[in-house]
Amino acid sequence: MKDIQVSPYKTVKLSHRIYFFRSRGDLYASCSRNGIVTLMDADFNIKNVIDCSEVLKKKEDSIEVFTLHGFEDVFCIGGEYEFRVYDFSGKIVCSISEKVEAAYASESNNVAWTAKYVDNEHKKICLVVDNIETDSIILEDELFKSAVEFSALPQPDMVCMMFLAGQDGMMTYFLTNNDGKIICRRKEDLEDIAGMGFSDDNSKFLSVSAYNLDRISCYSYPSLELLREYELDEEQIEDEECQLGYGSFFIDNRYAVAEIGENLYYILDTDKMEVEASLIVEGHEPKPVPYYWPTLKNDEGETTNLSYFHKTKDYLISPFKAVPTDVDDNSLMVLRISDINEQIKKILL
Repeated sequence: MKDIQVSPYKTVKLSHRIYFFRSRGDLYASCSRNGIVTLMDADFNIKNVIDCSEVLKKKEDSIEVFTLHGFEDVFCIGGEYEFRVYDFSGKIVCSISEKVEAAYASESNNVAWTAKYVDNEHKKICLVVDNIETDSIILEDELFKSAVEFSALPQPDMVCMMFLAGQDGMMTYFLTNNDGKIICRRKEDLEDIAGMGFSDDNSKFLSVSAYNLDRISCYSYPSLELLREYELDEEQIEDEECQLGYGSFFIDNRYAVAEIGENLYYILDTDKMEVEASLIVEGHEPKPVPYYWPTLKNDEGETTNLSYFHKTKDYLISPFKAVPTDVDDNSLMVLRISDINEQIKKILL
């Protein structure tokens, strides 16, 4: 197999574990499990570090939601019992004593969506337009105490929402802002997928089979027609360490990055649904597991120290441990997508 080798554009050392990573245009932010937030500018220079740990009321609690506002210089952060909004200087803008389980802010218009805990069998979905809640609905959580995850759709007035309950299943909804009112449609044909990674032209998306982690599917959009699939072979399926990662995403309209194995990344040609090359990042090359994880001395597999990729318009950003003896991911590695595409043209085309 061929190798696509690229060098990091930047590396950033943070003072805390990277539990959440978010981006908005040329702004980047990371949040630790206990509420330490780092804000970075367009060049990934650290602009401010804010301690938001007071939002947690019990020692064993952790941050459950963290997001950047789409238009204003504020971020939202919440735990089990409280949800707060801070400005970028660290000043509290507002606070509510509710459990907000997920939040999403559009970058196209001043619209936000939140999912609030009602009880173990119900969630309250709220639409916020121009910072005013304009509508809300109560949905039955048929999966019982499921997690909630929002993801962007190409239309600025829509968002995808998933209820996730591990092996107990999942439920997928498309939510629409119809002049300040919520239209909610359940998508039963998308209830065994994990994520929606769109092509640059938004005509199709990739998703991984949520349960067996053995298949990457390519769907057309908005028709949701299944176009093509990539499946692990029998030998790979029998190897428990060769499952697909949850994140597969386009880097243009044809090529995608897929995780196959533990933190091992590959270039997938979605026209043929074939793996064409390994993605090798300088300084983060695949090595025996004990190299990056010294306590796993008997593990004979290979891995890298790149935990996952967060994709923006121009970059792929991955948390990693600065040295193998670090307990948690506390650094960021930044790749330029243009560098990857340039190597693809040289080696694969």
